[in-house]
Amino acid sequence: MAKEIVSFWDQLEYFCFTDDKARWKAIGWIIFVTGSCGSIDLALLKSPLEDAIPLMGIIALLLSIGWLACYRLFRKVNSSQHKGLFQVRRRLLLQGVVSALGVVIAVLAGRRPARALNAELSQATETRNYTAVKSVLERAKTNRVRLDNMLLQKATQQVINTDSHPSAWDAVLAMMEYRSFLNVSNDSESRLMGSAHPVGNLYAGDSIPGEGVPRMSVEGLASRSDGAIFDRIGVDQNLNQPAANRTLFVDGGSLVLDNMHLKNVAFTDVHVAYHGGAVILESVRFVNCRFTMPNQGNSKYLALAVLNASPAVTFNVS
Repeated sequence: MAKEIVSFWDQLEYFCFTDDKARWKAIGWIIFVTGSCGSIDLALLKSPLEDAIPLMGIIALLLSIGWLACYRLFRKVNSSQHKGLFQVRRRLLLQGVVSALGVVIAVLAGRRPARALNAELSQATETRNYTAVKSVLERAKTNRVRLDNMLLQKATQQVINTDSHPSAWDAVLAMMEYRSFLNVSNDSESRLMGSAHPVGNLYAGDSIPGEGVPRMSVEGLASRSDGAIFDRIGVDQNLNQPAANRTLFVDGGSLVLDNMHLKNVAFTDVHVAYHGGAVILESVRFVNCRFTMPNQGNSKYLALAVLNASPAVTFNVS
C-alpha cells in the first residue's frame, strides 16, 4: 500500500513540479484576485502606481502562502504519486522563496520614505502649513524621493493662489526646484540623442552678480529656424550663420532670465533669477535648478509654466 507523504517539502515539490491542475488553478486565482485588488486601489481609491504595485505584491504573496497552507492541509499525496521525479534541490527552492521575500521587503522598504513624505505633504496642505510644505519638498529632493503626483498638483494649486501667507511663496519656489529635480532622467536621455557636431554660434546672457558663469555645450545640427537660441530679445548674433545647434546645454553657474530669448535650451544645476521683466522661453528645460523670483504677477505665471511643464517650458512675457 502506498505510503502518504507527510513531509512539507515533499508536498511543496509535488505541487510545484507535478500537480499541474492544482498549480495552474492557484496561479489563475491569485492573478485574478491580485489584479482585481490592484484595479480597485488604482481606479476607485486613486492610489499612486508606486503604492499600488507593492500592495499587489503583498496580496500575491499572502494568497500564495494561504493556498499552499490549504494544499498542505486538504490535498493528500502518496509516495506512488511522488515518484522522485524532482530535479530541483530543496535548497534551491528555499533560496528562490527567500529571494522573492527579499525583493518584496526591499520594495516595501524603498517605498517607506515616499509614503511618509506623502502623508506629511497631505497634512501640510490640508492645514495650510506652507513652511511644512517647503520642508517636505526639500527633503524629498535631497533624498531623491518621488512624491505622489496628485498630492503635488493639489498642493501646487493651493499654494500658488495664496497671497496673504508670508511663507507661501517660499513653498512655490521649493515646488519649482522639486519639479526641476524630477526632470533629471529626461535630461540624461536627451543628452544621449544624436551626436554632437557644434556650430560656431554665439550665445550671450547675464549671470547673477557675484556668481559664476555657466558652462555651455551643444548637441546636434538644425536649421536656423529650428535651432537653439540663447540671446537677448531682439538681438540675433548668428544672423549670417547657415545652420544652428539643435540643443544648447547650460550647466552650473547662474543666469538672469529678464530680457532673454531662449529656445531649445536645457539648464542643469543653474541658479535662475527672474525679476518679472520680458522673457521668451521656447522648449526650455530646467533640471535640478534653483530659482530666485519676487512674488509678483509675471513670476507667478512663470512658476505655473515651470510647474506644469512636461518637461519643456514655453513662456512669453513681452
